[in-house]
Amino acid sequence: MDQNGETLPGAVIYESDKTGKPILNANSATADSNGYLIIDTSPDQYLTVKLVGYEPLTDQLKFLPYVIKLKESGNLPPVEVKATRTYYLLGTVAALILIYSAQKK
Repeated sequence: MDQNGETLPGAVIYESDKTGKPILNANSATADSNGYLIIDTSPDQYLTVKLVGYEPLTDQLKFLPYVIKLKESGNLPPVEVKATRTYYLLGTVAALILIYSAQKK
């Protein structure tokens, strides 16, 4: 959950070392739409939680249930999305329509 107690769907948790580096063949899980997840791990294992827009958190599993609170990072850069090659699709569709129309005549 975040600092306001809101759940964080899509957060990823995985077994890691104490620096947050994933362990080879580690168990991992992704939070469901309610922000809940289940991961098969051992006691005292380090876990790292990540979600875009929040600071990663690495902590040692000490008790259950385990509630994780992430801090917003506030460092998201602006994102620009560009559509490309749309004209190829439109050109193909237009050509198919012309061929179909010509065959009907």
